Amino acid sequence: MADHSEVGRHPSVLPESRLVLSLLGAPQVLLSGRVVIDQRFPKVLALLAYLALEAHRPHSRIALAGLLWPELPEARAFQDLRQTLARLRRAICDQAAGPPHLLADPQTIQFNLQGDCWNDVAAFKTLLAETQGHRHRRLDACPTCISQLAQASAYYRGDFLADLYVPDSPAFEEWLMVEREALRRLACTAFHALASAHLARGQPELTRQYARRLLQLDPWNEPAHRLMLRALASSEGRTAALQHYQAFHQALAAELGVEPEDETVALIGQIRDDALADARPRAPTSHLPAPDTPLVGREAERKQINDMLASQDRRLLTLCGPGGIGKTRLALEIAGEQAALWRDGVWFVPLSEVSAPEQLVDALAAALHLNPSGASLNAAQLIEILRRKELLLILDSFERLTDSASLLQDILRWAPEISFLITSRARLGLQGEWAIALEGLDVPPLTIASVTEAQTYSAVLLLAQCARRVDPTFTLSPENVPHVIRICRSVAGLPLGIKLAAAWVRLLPCQQIADEIEQSLDFLQDAEASNLERQRSLRASCEYSYRLLSEAEQRLFRKLSVFSGGFTVDVARQVTGSAPSSLASLLDKSLLQVSPLDLSSSGRLDLHLTLKQFAAEKLAQVSGEEMEARARHGRAYLAFVQKREQALWVENSKETLDEMNVELGNVRAAWRWALSQGEVEEIDASIRGLSRFYDLRGLFPEAASVFESAAVRVLALGANNIAAQRIAGRLLAEQARFLSRQALYAQVVQVAQAAVRLAQASQDTLYEASATWSWGEALWRQGEYEQARSQLEHALFLVRAARDFSQQSKAPLAGKPLLEMTSPADRFSQMVEMDSLNSLGGLRWIQGDHAGAAVYLEQALRIAVNSSSRKDEAKLLMNLGVFAVEQGKYAEAQSMFQQSLRIQRTIGSRRSESLALGNLGNMYLYLGNYSEAKTYYEQALHIQRETGAQADEAITVGNLGLVYHYLEQDEIARDHSQQALAIAQRIGDRRAQGAMWMKLGHALAGLRQLDQAAHAYQESVNLRRDTNSHNVAMESLAGLAHVVLTQGYREQAQAYVEEILSHLETSSGRGLDGTINPMQVYLTCYQVLRANGDARAEEILTTAHDLVQRRAAKIEDAEMRRSFLENVAAHRTITREWTNKAPT
Repeated sequence: MADHSEVGRHPSVLPESRLVLSLLGAPQVLLSGRVVIDQRFPKVLALLAYLALEAHRPHSRIALAGLLWPELPEARAFQDLRQTLARLRRAICDQAAGPPHLLADPQTIQFNLQGDCWNDVAAFKTLLAETQGHRHRRLDACPTCISQLAQASAYYRGDFLADLYVPDSPAFEEWLMVEREALRRLACTAFHALASAHLARGQPELTRQYARRLLQLDPWNEPAHRLMLRALASSEGRTAALQHYQAFHQALAAELGVEPEDETVALIGQIRDDALADARPRAPTSHLPAPDTPLVGREAERKQINDMLASQDRRLLTLCGPGGIGKTRLALEIAGEQAALWRDGVWFVPLSEVSAPEQLVDALAAALHLNPSGASLNAAQLIEILRRKELLLILDSFERLTDSASLLQDILRWAPEISFLITSRARLGLQGEWAIALEGLDVPPLTIASVTEAQTYSAVLLLAQCARRVDPTFTLSPENVPHVIRICRSVAGLPLGIKLAAAWVRLLPCQQIADEIEQSLDFLQDAEASNLERQRSLRASCEYSYRLLSEAEQRLFRKLSVFSGGFTVDVARQVTGSAPSSLASLLDKSLLQVSPLDLSSSGRLDLHLTLKQFAAEKLAQVSGEEMEARARHGRAYLAFVQKREQALWVENSKETLDEMNVELGNVRAAWRWALSQGEVEEIDASIRGLSRFYDLRGLFPEAASVFESAAVRVLALGANNIAAQRIAGRLLAEQARFLSRQALYAQVVQVAQAAVRLAQASQDTLYEASATWSWGEALWRQGEYEQARSQLEHALFLVRAARDFSQQSKAPLAGKPLLEMTSPADRFSQMVEMDSLNSLGGLRWIQGDHAGAAVYLEQALRIAVNSSSRKDEAKLLMNLGVFAVEQGKYAEAQSMFQQSLRIQRTIGSRRSESLALGNLGNMYLYLGNYSEAKTYYEQALHIQRETGAQADEAITVGNLGLVYHYLEQDEIARDHSQQALAIAQRIGDRRAQGAMWMKLGHALAGLRQLDQAAHAYQESVNLRRDTNSHNVAMESLAGLAHVVLTQGYREQAQAYVEEILSHLETSSGRGLDGTINPMQVYLTCYQVLRANGDARAEEILTTAHDLVQRRAAKIEDAEMRRSFLENVAAHRTITREWTNKAPT
């Protein structure tokens, strides 16, 4: 049945932002929990109600005017309609709604069903329609429908638009009466159904409640009176029922002059003679064993199964799952909930000791007490007895009796009121079977350390419950929660595994229990004689399932253990040599499950974690089988990487990335296999594809580690072998690239130098260029600009030499068109060339050579455009956006950044996505829209922490600190700046350190901690000068000048300002390029000069004002321009100061 989480909620608990139309009973309209329209505004209310209930079509304004103002001339009616519509829109804040509630044009008006609105009439009708459409066995046996009807009845607070009077509108009154009567009839139907259902359930008090509501709407409804008589007789006694009948009889005669119906007379005769069947709750006739522990979790499964058992179409339900998953315990819980809903009860039939198909009839007959004399029944006799009964049979542990399943079909065919709930490790495979596959309980991620948060997971709750049974003093604590989570994850939430683990808490701490489980399945045993043998240990449970398999199925089961994270049917066939039908058989027997990574419903399967460990042990016991399976698996997944390399370079397909991400566990296993077996050529063929995947996904720490360990292994296999040196050099070059992505620049230099030496020894020019680029990039980030330039220029020379030597293309940057370069090797070459050009451009930019930077960047962009790579297209858009920001074209920049962001998200390039988000944050920071800046920075930071991009993280955390500073939340700003500085210091990024010291100075100055602020600014100035970042050093120096001026040291402040002014005079108008807030520098200079009585103050103020106005004039978007002028404190202050000093 449908989800009623929205439609079935009462208005009082709806989100406050919603528009709520409460039209049943006394009408009122609420917005954000406040009444905005009621009966004091009849025409407004009438218009809204009509549009809301007739929202399936637009209404002409002519028709609406005629509906509500038929007596007025057309022009006046139109005027009143416009005024009423305007009042309505103001009342419900329609212009601020997104989307609007009313769709209006010059001719028509329509209520928007897509708006954020809740309507009690629509909710009432929807619930009734869903109840009427549900094919339940009986209404009184369907808790879901009864709940829905009760919710619907709660919405019916009275007649539709009760007491609303709209004068001089007969057409509207006619429509209102028709709607009111239709809704009243629906309410009567609902009240009657509820009263009847509660009477059948033996709940006379609820029967009287709904019968009374029905009689309030329809006093002469005799079926309702009969329900009331039955309920009164059951709950209040014969006298109360006779009194009610006497009053009804007299009223019927007085008002209508008729006698009660024959059925009513017959009923009162039964009541008078005490011959009426008792309607009070009856004791269920069910026979169920008492569960030994409370059920934990499984709320969703319980609801699903209870809903299915209420249906007349779902009479054969099978709870499937591996041993120990909790099938029997869940079945018992559901049986108890269903006990009162079956006329002849719910019966539990244990089948664990029944092994022969011919014994099934005897087991059923014995459980149902059908053969007290001990005589055996045959199937036909059993079916004949069951034909006359309505009951639910719980058949437990059916997996060994699947050959007897035809008996169940015969029972279902000839006994129409019998239903089965079966627990089994295998599906029955019968027509009409509904299989519910149980999985482990919810387990928390390893990152959770909070006791409160851990207790929201059912696996943890079960472990704590079971642990307290053996050790009443056991409690969850911050110390043991991480190990409790390890235990739960080690058994994949399997209840049997959790219970067996919990039994050890009286002897061992949780940490040791977790360690032991991770070592061996054999640790989880329970020697209690009361337990079934197959439930005394996880191994015994697995052995029981394993013995049920054929030899071919056992062989397939063993080989599947080599997969990590699941597999597709095609790859499983390739690795194991088995047909898909064999996989389906294991799935039916609960030895396979649909993989949690199967996000596309592509049929991805996996072994349960404990079964996988068991299968791996079995595989290791068969001579030669494990080596063959792992070899086939390793080659299959390395080929998988190699085949997708082209798509990663040319298409940048998000689908390909997602596909590889799902298979990452298998790819890792294949890589490890190749290294262990010395398959270095397989490794070499997979390097670029794996590297490209890691780069696009942002898995930088893992990539660096994987390539480092591979290089060590390859060198160990053949340190003096040229081929081994070439492959190891490539692996180290990739390691250097991913260390650079993490801003671990000191390590980058060491690894890159080693890679260069190996590449030179093996004459691998392209990878020598790649390693040299990483080396130069690291030097740049460490502030060694001249050395960096030398290395980057050499990298560019090498990559072009490698390209020319291979004759794949002719120098595309010499003015000739780029020839076809489509192989992955060509794409890799393009990437190294673009990286070198970008780094050289960035280095020039930092050093203030913007013309030189442009030359390099234009060359890089030309390659990007001609390569048709979406990733590079996104990079191009980001660069263009940065240029647009520099030019003050913020709307263009916004469009470019957002286009870039869409592409990055499409192709799944996580780091580039974070950079696009950061650029959007920067743009909004410059504009003074700090809430938007904060949003984008926080999104970027989430990705950066996820991917380990520490240099990017430092910048973003620092920028968030700047946002908080501008919002005057300087304590938070200080904390963020200190965090960012610590990251920059840890990774050795001196340029970033200079920026973070300045941002920390801003926060400390805001907190009036002036001495500390001065120290921070001085550190920033020193670092920026040391790294030749002279433009941005002026921004730090201005901060220092502001602080010392505040401290009263005007002469010292003047000296700092003189240095700034000298720099501005000699920089041809580009002296503040690269600064975050250049106008704050001008403002500080003005304030210091003014404090010292320097005549140049006015000139600086005028210059600053002109710059602000010129930049504002370039901003075409009015809201962006307003934010730029009013929200940025420096701009606002400059404008105010200039206005105050300007001649009037």
